[in-house]
Amino acid sequence: MTELEPDPNSRITKVDFGYSAILAILVFFSRYFTRSAPYFGDGPFIVQAIRDRIYTVEPPGYWLYARLGSLFPDPVFGLTFSNEIFAATGVGVFFLLCRKLDLSIKMSVAATLAYGSVFFCWFAGGIQTSHGSQMLFAPLTVFCFLYYQENKSIWLLMSCGLSFAIGAGMRPSDGAFLTPLFFFLLVRFVPEWKRRIFLLVFTGIVCLAWYIPTQMAMQHPAVNTVRNEMHGMASRTSMLLNGINRHTISNLLRVFVPLLAAFWMLVPSMFGRKPLLQKWILLLWIVPGLAFFLFVSMAEAQYLTLLAGGIVLLAALSENQRRAFVLLLVCFTFNTLLFLGSRPIDSERNAARVVNFYVVKCCYYGIRHRWNLNIGNGGVVPR
Repeated sequence: MTELEPDPNSRITKVDFGYSAILAILVFFSRYFTRSAPYFGDGPFIVQAIRDRIYTVEPPGYWLYARLGSLFPDPVFGLTFSNEIFAATGVGVFFLLCRKLDLSIKMSVAATLAYGSVFFCWFAGGIQTSHGSQMLFAPLTVFCFLYYQENKSIWLLMSCGLSFAIGAGMRPSDGAFLTPLFFFLLVRFVPEWKRRIFLLVFTGIVCLAWYIPTQMAMQHPAVNTVRNEMHGMASRTSMLLNGINRHTISNLLRVFVPLLAAFWMLVPSMFGRKPLLQKWILLLWIVPGLAFFLFVSMAEAQYLTLLAGGIVLLAALSENQRRAFVLLLVCFTFNTLLFLGSRPIDSERNAARVVNFYVVKCCYYGIRHRWNLNIGNGGVVPR
């Protein structure tokens, strides 16, 4: 064994599954008691698309997510319950991933509590948009590959492709961001060419199972086109297209402000030496999506849900485990208080408005007041 490889003896035990289940239950009820009625973002439109049996609202479609919600008699309940399950199962899997990366039980619990409490992840699990799904499928894909290395079962290999393909179906844009990580894990942990080809073909077939119906559904005249969607998304906010101006700076703030609000306390533990394999996994987990949000377009804080697990692990895998443990507990405490207790700053200064719209809006205050509009389209702070 080299430092590039996880410890093959770090097997998941019944005790680990017990901790995982307890953490999952806690997170499920945290989302259940802070759930919202449909009001935010695409949520109401996805509900209506299910009722109209269109199942898409705009590119990239969200057909699989809408179809999941349609399996329930009430699509509002279906979408809400699905996100609560994604959040709960996601933190359970994240704990097992921490253990697979050879973190102690104490450190794994602290990291998982931090992950489950991140304010924009909590928000994503309580509304009806598809962002909450990435609390599960991003860490699950990494965990499946690490577990496959330990037990090279064909079923575990298929689980790697299934996790990635379903996660990509729930949010195709996030699937695109995770594609470099998927290929890296494929090359790193599946050395046999026959199995690599099998996994690629299997993953492709599962992706086609949602991609083809998505494209068919998007032919409906009520659905926006990809060209219009991309133009509306990036025409003003992309720094690559427009350079530095007030619109692109606002886009940067929509990325940096929520990240700093959630993770400022973890910065001392994010940097330092790590095994090369861990560095590549975290780099490819975080950077593609972050680069898109920074240089093309960013909307609301819950878009960052995809990156949260990688950022928490960046701190949890620090060489200084004692400091990282304390900071992760601070992260858990701060984000819990932020989500449940934050209130808008009573000021019209630009800095106050940035905090209000980019942080407080995506906390429980925003849910209770159905705060939806943003600064750019005439939003006001509800009181």
